[in-house]
Amino acid sequence: MSVGDLLRLHSGSLAELRRRGVIRTANAPAGDYAEWLVAEATGGELAPNAQPSWDVKTPEDLLLQVKARVISDERNHGQRQLSAFRSWLFHAAVVVLFHPDFSVRRATYLPVELLKQPGVSRRSEHVNASIVYATDELLDRGVDWTDRLWEAAGAQPRVQVITVDGPGPNGGARCVMLRDPSGRAEIIEYDADGRELMRTYGTFEQ
Repeated sequence: MSVGDLLRLHSGSLAELRRRGVIRTANAPAGDYAEWLVAEATGGELAPNAQPSWDVKTPEDLLLQVKARVISDERNHGQRQLSAFRSWLFHAAVVVLFHPDFSVRRATYLPVELLKQPGVSRRSEHVNASIVYATDELLDRGVDWTDRLWEAAGAQPRVQVITVDGPGPNGGARCVMLRDPSGRAEIIEYDADGRELMRTYGTFEQ
């Protein structure tokens, strides 16, 4: 069983635990998996567990901090908030956004000089760190690494994402269809509060 298969199995377990109110987020393995993908993509080495400033060192001695989020609801701005930056002692951050099944939705290389700019990061005295939101506008200013991480994951060609607002077949407020190039698709239906209602699978013509 591949890493991707194991994570998809894990995501199904997380979904059921969320439904039962046992856990509240789907981010549990995302950080470790993102760091592993970046290390694989760059041929780099993972930082020791005690290293607080960077996660991956590339063969060129670039220090990369890796930030990951699972995006299950486009309307939930909070899902774009990255874990806090407690120092700038690295060369660049790689932001990895996952679909709920832990396939890579988007990955972007952001130089530390960009992250430090006013308006990009905000200092929070409450947590004694800097806060950054991985908005599409910010990611558009970086270097796209999505294909590199797809290759590292041994993934198939990237999935097309189609979002439809309006009544779904099960009474939901929004449907998201993930369709691969062969036409195989997964449809996820959400209620008005962004909670997942149902998943269906099938094959659809392009």
